[in-house]
Formats: sequence, C-alpha cells, structure tokens
Amino acid sequence: MISDIDRLVAIEDIKTLQYKFFRAVDYEKDKIAGLLTHDVTISFSDETPAEAVKLTQPVVLNGPDTFVSFLKQFVGAERSVHLGLMPQIEFDSADKANGIWWIQGVGTDPKARGLKIGLGFETMECDYVRVDGKWLISSLSARIQVHM
Repeated sequence: MISDIDRLVAIEDIKTLQYKFFRAVDYEKDKIAGLLTHDVTISFSDETPAEAVKLTQPVVLNGPDTFVSFLKQFVGAERSVHLGLMPQIEFDSADKANGIWWIQGVGTDPKARGLKIGLGFETMECDYVRVDGKWLISSLSARIQVHM
C-alpha cells in the first residue's frame, strides 16, 4: 500500500492540483487541459431552486478540450472565484485517489442585463491518477446550486 509519509505528500500534491484547477477555471482557462487526463469525464448536475438560473439539463463532458470549450461558453469572460474547502482525500493505491470537496463560488451572470452577482455552492467528487509522477484529475462530478 502507501506509507503514511507518501500519503501525506500525495494529499498535498492533490490539493495543489485542485487549487490550480480552481484558479484556472477562474482566470487561466487555457491551463486547465494540463491538469486533466486525456480521457477525463466531467459532469455537472444542477440542484438550484426552481426560481433561479439553472442548467437546462445535466451536463457530461469527455476530454479536456470539450470541458474548456464548455467553460468558455458557459462562463465566458465573466469573473468568478471558486474556493475549494474541506477536502477529504482517500487512496485506492499509491497512484490512484479520490476526493470530495465543498466549493463556494461567486461570479457574475453572463446572461443577465447589468451586473448580477451569483453565489454558488457545489459538492465536487474527483478521481485522481498519478502519471509519470504528476497527479491529474481523471474524473470530476459536481452538484451545483446557484443563488442570484
């Protein structure tokens, strides 16, 4: 299995990977692909109350390029800040892990007239794999709730 020291180092590496992902989503979308496996699967489901802006249906995306294109279309050039909190990371092996994160996000609604600020909450579940010594996200599933 994995030693305690190696596990702690891997947890910090995975947390750093996830922080880079959040920053890339908000400010550096072109850096996202380097944080994902080539066959990553990303899914979003919306648990926002009926009166709020919602995704029309659950979204499932395959591959980094598809995700980046979706993100640029859905978020566009609007500003957002995503904070990843309270990670719970567990290991399947020395090179495979999974994690659960609580996400708090703030952003502007690209479809609103004028400036409309939204507060979002997500529960994000990720699978991670270490490839050539580097941790990458191999799957991501987020349940989103947005309040405008």
